[in-house]
Amino acid sequence: MSLKTILFAIIPFCLMIIISVGMPFYRMSVMNKAGNKVLALAKKNPFSSYFTTGIAFILLLLSVKFDFGRLNFVIPLCGVLGIFIATRESAFYPVNGIYENIMIVGSDILWYRDIDKILTEEESNHPDYIIMIKPKKGRNRQFIFDNANEVLEVLKILKEKVSE
Repeated sequence: MSLKTILFAIIPFCLMIIISVGMPFYRMSVMNKAGNKVLALAKKNPFSSYFTTGIAFILLLLSVKFDFGRLNFVIPLCGVLGIFIATRESAFYPVNGIYENIMIVGSDILWYRDIDKILTEEESNHPDYIIMIKPKKGRNRQFIFDNANEVLEVLKILKEKVSE
């Protein structure tokens, strides 16, 4: 077996399998720590994540079949990244909601203990269907909701959790 086959096919394929098998276990561990659901958010369709999964495997096969020169290393790793994003979205979309300890919006997870401040519309110029949160570490995070009513309900719950 050549080094090219190992680097550009076998290692990325093993990473894809590890991600695909490991993500449901990660979801279970997060949901065990989440607590009871306080507010259910609108369900989203993970169709694009299923489409992305197919494209990721096609990228892997193309990198084995064709010589892309210097991109031979990048293309399979883009497939691995695509699998990670798609698997995370398809794992967390069904459990979107506000829980006792965390908030899950799309595939974004925010622990209440990590919130430093909830930014108001005056502090950040964002539409009324977006919540901006300043975490204790890192840069500001943006959470997009379906409508302004959902945002008002989430803000009410978040302010209670942050003030505790």
